Amino acid sequence: MRKPTVRQGDVRLVEVEQFDLSACGGTHVSRTGALGMILVRKFERIKDRTRVEFVCGRRAMKTARQDYLLLDEASRLLSASPQHVPARVRRLAEEQRAAIRAQEKLLDRLSEYTGRELWQSAPEIHGRKLLSRVFTEAEHLEAKRVAHAIQKQPSCAALIGVKGNPATLYFAQSPGGGWDMGSLVRQTTARFGGKGGGTRDFAQGGGLSEEKLEEALEFAKGLLGQH
Repeated sequence: MRKPTVRQGDVRLVEVEQFDLSACGGTHVSRTGALGMILVRKFERIKDRTRVEFVCGRRAMKTARQDYLLLDEASRLLSASPQHVPARVRRLAEEQRAAIRAQEKLLDRLSEYTGRELWQSAPEIHGRKLLSRVFTEAEHLEAKRVAHAIQKQPSCAALIGVKGNPATLYFAQSPGGGWDMGSLVRQTTARFGGKGGGTRDFAQGGGLSEEKLEEALEFAKGLLGQH
């Protein structure tokens, strides 16, 4: 037997001659024709075996009809015949990936420009430029990019807050700067709620109330002013 059973007493065995022999615990029919239509949905290799997913009888007919309707809808939306739908979907997926990569590059360039502009206008504390700014919730990804962009500027730090419930903090400084962004985030979130951490040059926190965001940035700025 392919898989021995632990049951006691009489056990029904189902055999496909010279192919398979196994104990069966399912529904039995007197002849295979009673199953009706059999629709194989998919199969996959698992080690040295093959797993087959299928439906039969009325469920097979219903599933086949649903599959056809989905394919027909995709064909209509893509303006392609059913047999060309997979190729059209692959092409669209490739175009989408290319568009996303191009968008990411543009956003990085925009963040570099924004970071440099903010750095130039930032005030100095103890000979280092310190930027503090709040971004909207919709600008969340831009805010993080800008924080990294500002890191590339000399002798500066950025205290960036992002609105939302909860709000988010991104603290960054030029590599090797004299402040500790990880410690600063931990002190700020300990005071205003939430939690956070990171490295000496880049850290982030979250979980604090949006209403406390401005106050939290001022608190962090005050701590940096002491060092």
